[in-house]
Amino acid sequence: RPAIKSWLHRGLLLANDETVTLFRVKGGGFAHLHDGQDLRVNVHICLVNCNGSSVWVGGERRDYFDGGLLAFEDRSDHEIVNEWLGKDRLSLTIGVLHPDFDPERGSHPHISHYGRLEAVLTDLD
Repeated sequence: RPAIKSWLHRGLLLANDETVTLFRVKGGGFAHLHDGQDLRVNVHICLVNCNGSSVWVGGERRDYFDGGLLAFEDRSDHEIVNEWLGKDRLSLTIGVLHPDFDPERGSHPHISHYGRLEAVLTDLD
């Protein structure tokens, strides 16, 4: 859409705001606490060895399970932990633009970064 191209050209959106990625976390491994892009929502679909693996978002833990979906705002502090020694966890992560983003309106949506986790992390089972 022309409005999306305009936001990309002005540097307000990044070329990787929408992605599909396969992630592996080694048994006993983790992805350090980090945050990401303001306008992206991450949807994690755990595929293999999900038990014993979790995501922490805003200080609250949610456990993965085989085939389960978790969604949260990328800009929230988050980390992934795989406590299952010897078993690599594999997940499909889909990054999509936040549903409140409206490029036609010409401004960022009002998205609460530090809101309660209920609004940030959602189980989609």
